[in-house]
Amino acid sequence: MSPRRVPASLTQLALALGLSFPCLVLAQASTYEMKQLVRDLRVTAPTSGSSSGSSSSGSPSSGTSTPTPPYRAQLSTTSLSLDAVVGDTVAKNMSFMNTGTNALSFASPAVTVTGEGLRVFTNCVGSLGVGQSCEAQVQFSPLSAGEVTGLMSFSSNAPGSPHTVALSATARQAFGSLVANTSSDYGSQTVGGSTSRTFTFMNSGTAAATGVYPLVSGAGFSVSSSTCGTQASPTTILANNPCTVTVTFAPSAAGSVSGQLSIASSASNSPSTVSLTATAVAASPVGDGTSTTGACASGEATGCAVWNQATATGVTVQANARLAAATINWAGVDSSVCKSSGKWYVEVRRTTQSSPSNYFEFGINKVGASQTYEQPSEVNLFAYDGTVYRTDNSAVLGSLGGAGTPSVGSWVGMALDLDSSPKKVIWKTASASVTTDLPSSSGTFCVSSGFMHGASVEINAGQQGFQFAPPAGYVRGLY
Repeated sequence: MSPRRVPASLTQLALALGLSFPCLVLAQASTYEMKQLVRDLRVTAPTSGSSSGSSSSGSPSSGTSTPTPPYRAQLSTTSLSLDAVVGDTVAKNMSFMNTGTNALSFASPAVTVTGEGLRVFTNCVGSLGVGQSCEAQVQFSPLSAGEVTGLMSFSSNAPGSPHTVALSATARQAFGSLVANTSSDYGSQTVGGSTSRTFTFMNSGTAAATGVYPLVSGAGFSVSSSTCGTQASPTTILANNPCTVTVTFAPSAAGSVSGQLSIASSASNSPSTVSLTATAVAASPVGDGTSTTGACASGEATGCAVWNQATATGVTVQANARLAAATINWAGVDSSVCKSSGKWYVEVRRTTQSSPSNYFEFGINKVGASQTYEQPSEVNLFAYDGTVYRTDNSAVLGSLGGAGTPSVGSWVGMALDLDSSPKKVIWKTASASVTTDLPSSSGTFCVSSGFMHGASVEINAGQQGFQFAPPAGYVRGLY
């Protein structure tokens, strides 16, 4: 039988089914065979609207798997955080993995990092085989306190390159976080007095701070106590531990003063500082008759030392107890207040003098010591024949050159330092000032006067203004 053309109706059917044989030639096809062909075409042909060779859902047929991409990379993490003390270094590691079917190639450099104080070390170089991984270590070495953000990037021929890791870092100081205010105003302070403030410093870091000690600047400011070490003997402050420094302001002259407390340490922000301000106020007039504690009031004695009637030998103590007159020659008297410590300033004025006029004594008497002719037993000024001598009653220590015999109405000042070693007396006259050591190193001492030939003497222990300016650091009076 010769071949026959496929009927037009069958050609149209084939086209409708998406087949590409409009001129299908069949040999010896019967009606039954045609029907069988159409049935087979319906089973294997795609549905309308689909691409040839795929299912209606576009998914692989049951029993098949998605093939692995040839180039694919995976990170062990996409973010890292680091925390370090300034001056130290911390590090964290992560992995870069080849999860594809082909070896990966890295760029050069393969791994880079951004962010102040951040750096990276890695063995991700060249290429990376299938199923293999390489490591990257990011380090944080801060030079100053603060927050840092950065980015670590892996560059390769894998899709999505560069693969990135977000970095966040915190840098903290090992020492120097001031708990108190960063400044302190001491307010007003009278010259000769003092006031103190205590400051606390905290080691807020995770490492010990070494070489810690305080320094202070500014006239009148000084460190009076410290648990933060000293310059001669620095200390170590452990993490999360405090230390304290007490700064005293004791002005010697009037005026505004600015200073600074500094704490030196191993911290990179050393020194930690506190600004200090104060105002020094001078008593007006000098020696205004009021002590730094208010123990003595201007006017008559209300707590300040006076002449002691119990020690008046050949002396008449007047009603206000500040004036005493000799009734016989070689007379003497002690003050009513005696001291074994502290720094005190008093003055004595000769008010009258009978003949001869060249005798006058003023000094320090040790309680319990015997007196010679009622003279002070330790040291004294002894005016004789126009010269003022310093004497300890056993030998003349020297004269106050040019001082001359104090005239009636003139004052002699005495600053008594019982805290020094040896103890000292500073004498003041109108034309001289000289220091004498006390022979005794311990004991209680009284201001004393020997009148000699009927003189009279007045003591000013803070009841009224002083003739001379008391030395810095001395209490203005005796009480």
